[in-house]
Amino acid sequence: LPSGPSYPTENYQRAVTAALHEARRQVIITTPYFIPDEPLLQAVQIAAMRGVDVVLIVPSRCDQKLVGAAGRAYYEDILRAGAQLYLFEKGLLHAKTVSVDDKIAVIGSSNFDIRSFVLNFELSLLVYGPEATQELRDKQLSYLEHSRQLTLTQWRKRPRMVRLGQNIA
Repeated sequence: LPSGPSYPTENYQRAVTAALHEARRQVIITTPYFIPDEPLLQAVQIAAMRGVDVVLIVPSRCDQKLVGAAGRAYYEDILRAGAQLYLFEKGLLHAKTVSVDDKIAVIGSSNFDIRSFVLNFELSLLVYGPEATQELRDKQLSYLEHSRQLTLTQWRKRPRMVRLGQNIA
């Protein structure tokens, strides 16, 4: 699934958004940069509010400070909707993957950010079927062994100035 500025639509963003709307049991997303546009953010929230087990795994420390701060501005929206958020603590998690139920596995170069959706040329592989999806999910679950869960209560305790900086970013 190619995407980028030479395509008339955001192919990757639309495919992932559609998959999230179709999810029934579990969605796991891993990405180093999570700065969703409105349709993707809403798809994540709606899936979680429908009772889908939505898990987002992002690095605890981001190699791009401004991008990391911008991404953290969305954590409360995700957590408030009922999604689970895990911070990977064993270095930079650079995997860009999505697994949906036992149906769809996505692996590629595209982050979950607006730049990857519109400005960057990206390439993602969509694989259908339970075997491939389970293989990817097993890898995604292995990241949880080196992650800590961030709860909404913990997140709301961050200092006001940190919150302001994240929202500005």
